[in-house]
Amino acid sequence: MKKKIIKKKVDLEASVKDKPKCVTDLGQLSFDTIGGKVVKVYRENGKSFLVNGKGELSEIPDVSADATIGSNNLWNDKKVNENLIEEITNAIKPFVFFSNPRLYDFIAVEATSTYVFNLFEAIPYLHLTGAKGSGKTTLVRILSSLSHHPVSTVSVTPANLFRMIENEQPTLFIDEAEDLEKRGTSNNPTIQSLNSGYKKDGKVHRVIKNLPTQFSTYCPKVIAGINSLSPALADRCITIEMQKASSSNKVAYLTSDDQNKLKSLKPVIVGTLDKKLPELSKIINNPASLNLSPEIQNRELEKWFPILAIAKVFSTKKNNYFEQLHQFAVESIISSVKEDTSPETICKDILSDYVEHNATRSLLPGDNNFFYYRCDKIFFMIKQLDPHNYYRYQGELSRILQKIGVTTTRERFGMKGPAILAYKIPKSIIKKKKGK
Repeated sequence: MKKKIIKKKVDLEASVKDKPKCVTDLGQLSFDTIGGKVVKVYRENGKSFLVNGKGELSEIPDVSADATIGSNNLWNDKKVNENLIEEITNAIKPFVFFSNPRLYDFIAVEATSTYVFNLFEAIPYLHLTGAKGSGKTTLVRILSSLSHHPVSTVSVTPANLFRMIENEQPTLFIDEAEDLEKRGTSNNPTIQSLNSGYKKDGKVHRVIKNLPTQFSTYCPKVIAGINSLSPALADRCITIEMQKASSSNKVAYLTSDDQNKLKSLKPVIVGTLDKKLPELSKIINNPASLNLSPEIQNRELEKWFPILAIAKVFSTKKNNYFEQLHQFAVESIISSVKEDTSPETICKDILSDYVEHNATRSLLPGDNNFFYYRCDKIFFMIKQLDPHNYYRYQGELSRILQKIGVTTTRERFGMKGPAILAYKIPKSIIKKKKGK
């Protein structure tokens, strides 16, 4: 017997007290500016409501006389709609050099994605690397000027980092990423936000005033540094390697006035996305409509889907951003594939990074040659971080680890109670990273 569907009648004169409890129609979700601050707004029955990070709705406050809902989409005295990406690209070209011209479009789409990241189940981190003088700092300033609510980890205390991500959902900028390991172990809040905040359900747990509390760590993140990242973190990133501009490709110095001009594009981005949301929603609900190349699958699909979906809705006959960035994605994926992608190599890379962050938490810290960790903990960690997810059960992982010198042992480790099954990991497994 088919269930009878009862449609709820909606009072068109509903007051704010009768507002809907949550967002029910993605096509009605927009991103506007109120008093100069970018906010999410839900419209229903002629009324508008603020939307917080949890999808809860509240009345729009009368912030100031300048507060506006919507945008006239004017920038440089001309209307911006279909040509948003082109306008952003032209605005940043004088200040940064890319040998691959498609990177200008990529950066424009990446900045735009920070306003709609909550519509996706995952969002890629952007990793900017390159030698000193290659333009990383300038590009960070450009992205900070264009992105939704930019926040630097330097400007927020570790104690407030998780609260800030949960409440403000910023675009988080992390400079000198190579120093992260020097600041502490995997308990470092920045490292934890990176490890867990790639997906929408990413969370960390804390005890606040003796009460267990969980915080969302999901938000766009831009990581800049000279050295390469750990395999697990690199797997969450789209990496852009910066190069110094030649004498024939000189770039202009980015002044504060230039940054302010870039910032004036923010309400234009918001207003244009507002018009594009229905089309973007259709792609999000039907990813197969993009007809992506087979190379873009699994983790790579998670990373590139938001970029390619946005590129698709802004593509025109004149500028097919989707086609260009689709090709760029495939080339990037192919070039990043290492010669040795065996389970042994992947496990060794993941373990090396894990041990380096957790060395002080060894079960037997007095042993000069080995670290010991619970088997179940290592199995869960590798299963989460290995993009290929080779292992169905712990025995399969143990057989792989034996090939790289990791054995199992069952001991009490000086504690009362039953013996613990642990992996015995050689200290020699820690590999020095590039540039160290």
